[in-house]
Amino acid sequence: MDDLFNWGLRVGEIARIRIRLHWLLLLFWLAHLQSLMAFEGLGRGTAVSGWVLWTALFFLSILLHEFGHCIAARKVGGDAHEILLWPLGGLAMCHCPQNWKAHLMVAVGGPFVTLCIALVSWPLFELLVSQSPDLLGSLHFLEARNILVEWNVYLLIFNLIPLYPMDGGRIFHSLVWGWYERARGYSWGSLAHANRITLAVSRVTGVCGLIYALSEGQSQLAFLFVWAILSAESLRGRQWD
Repeated sequence: MDDLFNWGLRVGEIARIRIRLHWLLLLFWLAHLQSLMAFEGLGRGTAVSGWVLWTALFFLSILLHEFGHCIAARKVGGDAHEILLWPLGGLAMCHCPQNWKAHLMVAVGGPFVTLCIALVSWPLFELLVSQSPDLLGSLHFLEARNILVEWNVYLLIFNLIPLYPMDGGRIFHSLVWGWYERARGYSWGSLAHANRITLAVSRVTGVCGLIYALSEGQSQLAFLFVWAILSAESLRGRQWD
């Protein structure tokens, strides 16, 4: 089961970090190609070239998101060795010092990069439309805007859900860890409390997300929530600082 959840196609290595594409991401890309090919009024060549642009920008967006985590890990004295990319971001295998500030920095690194992409892209596309309104009739323009603005905003919001091990869950975990440590005046036991609280919140959030995904018929989203719910249970084995 673990192999099924984590299988990915290795596509290369950058800065000593292996990059893999999760099988869900590959299915997601193929589904988008099929939807473009089935769209009436689009030529096959236009559909394929639009899909290539969309896929390249999609890959770049989530890759930069995960590299945000990796760079943050190295900045705080840790390291990263692998990235697994899937439709709603991915998983950067990072190691960092065992303190809440370092973990918080690593967790924030990805969403920060995604926020920057959206903030830079949105005014640029608005400027282009104001100068050339006809661009709204271009598939390539719409596909690029869809990824760089709309999808990155969605990615940012989704990843900030308080569900471990997603970014929002890790940020929540680090903040609770830090709060207990500051309130007690010492670190012993703080991590165990943060684990228990984060696990409880993640269970509620994960089940709610799974119910929503199933009610909307979004199988891939449901799969991600199942993966997150199961992964969050790893917090049960971490009782001591």
